[in-house]
Amino acid sequence: MFVRTLFPLEHLVQGLHTMGKRGVGMSVITFILSVIIAMIIGTVADKISPFDMPGGWVGAIVAGFIGAWIGPLLFGTWGPMVAGFSLVPALIGAIIVVIVAGIIAKLFD
Repeated sequence: MFVRTLFPLEHLVQGLHTMGKRGVGMSVITFILSVIIAMIIGTVADKISPFDMPGGWVGAIVAGFIGAWIGPLLFGTWGPMVAGFSLVPALIGAIIVVIVAGIIAKLFD
């Protein structure tokens, strides 16, 4: 069950199937919206956590995407969903990412 949630093959096959029809698996609007939501999640996590996320706005986007991946794996998908992001678990996951990145940055500072 864990491997199935980690690598959902149905979505991969469906994405590959739609690639032939439109030429792209994800629309540009969906990609831009995902980046904006990830940046908002990462920025909020950076402001809430006791450590600073290195990398500025790029670091916030990375923290948002990694948090949106880790959060639902650890806590499940619940709360409001926007553009495929389960906001509360994604925010908690992004806070974890910011704390870990902040600790690592402090070690090498």
